[in-house]
Amino acid sequence: MNCGSGQCILTNNPTLPYYCRCLNGTNTIFPCPPENPCARNPCGSGTCDLVPSLAKGYLCRCAGFSATRSVCSSNPCYNGACVDNFGGFVCNCLPNWTGKMCDTAGGCNQISCMNGGTCYENSPGVSVFAYCLCQTGYTGKLCETEYFRCRSNGRFADGYNCAHGKYFECIQYLQAPNSNGILLSRSCPASLRYNFMIGRCDYAQNVQCLLA
Repeated sequence: MNCGSGQCILTNNPTLPYYCRCLNGTNTIFPCPPENPCARNPCGSGTCDLVPSLAKGYLCRCAGFSATRSVCSSNPCYNGACVDNFGGFVCNCLPNWTGKMCDTAGGCNQISCMNGGTCYENSPGVSVFAYCLCQTGYTGKLCETEYFRCRSNGRFADGYNCAHGKYFECIQYLQAPNSNGILLSRSCPASLRYNFMIGRCDYAQNVQCLLA
């Protein structure tokens, strides 16, 4: 993966295995544009010159004196580690912090999963990649929607996960102390889907999933 001037971040999400963290604090799946480290005026009253031969720094020209400095020498990252990156820098944030300078609380600090859901972070501190893993029978970004509940014992179609070969099984319905039953998520063998018309796993071409 070519992230240009940014940093390639690997995730645990199979639908988004990586993304680029750019020097301006944004995240993208495309290569990041180059950034001129002199744009931050790191030399104060002096003159900042970008020197191509200094891949990880710049040249400060002061009155009667000049010196090269690492972009990270000023410790720009509030809650993370600074890494020189081709004339710019990248902040590797501590867990639950995000932003170009790691100065914004993020990740699971900004998400409240409902109905027993659990928050996970594909990349610590990057709020846009934090997500809720819902309890069986719930869906939604925050697990706010209950879409299935046991009404009797048996096996039932899982409309939201039909294409992935999943189905529900309800047991112990109306049996104390589980009067509402125990809802379990089951999976068909690879490439098969649950056919509620015949009550078992079947070839995918024989099963029409009602929900995407």
